Amino acid sequence: MNLILYSAVETGDKASEDTLDQARFIAEELSALGMSLSMIPVGGESKEPLKDFEELLKDMQPSFVFNLIESWDGSDAHAWMPLEVLESLRIPYTGNRSFAFKRCADKEELNKELISWGLNVPKPWDQEQSGLFLIKSAKEHASFGLHDEHIVESQHVKDVIAQQEKRYGSGFFAEKYIDGREFNISLFEDEATSLVIFPPAEIDFSNYADGKPKIVGHMAKWEKDCFEYFNSDRSFHFNDFDKPLLEELKAISKKCWENLRLSGYARIDFRVDAKNKPFIIDINVNPCLSPDAGFLAAAKRAGLTPSQVFEKLIKNCKTADPACRLPS
Repeated sequence: MNLILYSAVETGDKASEDTLDQARFIAEELSALGMSLSMIPVGGESKEPLKDFEELLKDMQPSFVFNLIESWDGSDAHAWMPLEVLESLRIPYTGNRSFAFKRCADKEELNKELISWGLNVPKPWDQEQSGLFLIKSAKEHASFGLHDEHIVESQHVKDVIAQQEKRYGSGFFAEKYIDGREFNISLFEDEATSLVIFPPAEIDFSNYADGKPKIVGHMAKWEKDCFEYFNSDRSFHFNDFDKPLLEELKAISKKCWENLRLSGYARIDFRVDAKNKPFIIDINVNPCLSPDAGFLAAAKRAGLTPSQVFEKLIKNCKTADPACRLPS
């Protein structure tokens, strides 16, 4: 038996609804190739989610798992937990290992690690800095709680963080807002030891009015009837002037892949300031695989169909050691 495991849908949560759509799309694509996968939602209302998850796997005995688990026990930061169960049972699964999810679970801690490698991230807020700062969740992904009003002057940072934590819970922080261009670099493990960097993409904010923050916030990602959603598309067209920058973004992405020991697929997001200096703003270890999402758009530019991407992810997960972890 082959499984697609995805995060149980929570009512009104567009991110979890999108994960269900991904599961359906992947199942349809692979079914057309003669491959049957059963879709199973996990991580719902169970009182002992990990124990019940382990029992489910033991009962079903899947030959492999297509992993679309994006959160666990109410938090994106815990998405590594069910992966450790898969590893302990030595069940092959697609994408990144549990240790990669764990290392990327806390954005503030990850930024410290990136800095230690000599890479640029937006400066964290402290009360002595001036200028604009972006308030974001440290442990939730998919632009959780991020809107235009969360780019604020330094003196308002503390109050806005308090507002966000009162509304959503703890775990928000502030980093310097990089007013510039935004790029995505999608990475893919074509064979067990071969990294492919797909063509770079840039978010097109050209229709944004002067003064409107150029960010891919909650509205741009999830509200399909709003201005931001229809005016933050991606572009793969660049001129010769951008070639050195694009090569630098690829080199940085490759360094992140190697240093974090990523596998399967990932996406690195950058902001680039007016001086052409790149800053890493996110490392996504399970980027969206919806047909209209950035990862598959980049794969298409590289000449791969969605079914080819999914087949290769499955092939690689079968040859990888599912129990692979970082040394303790």
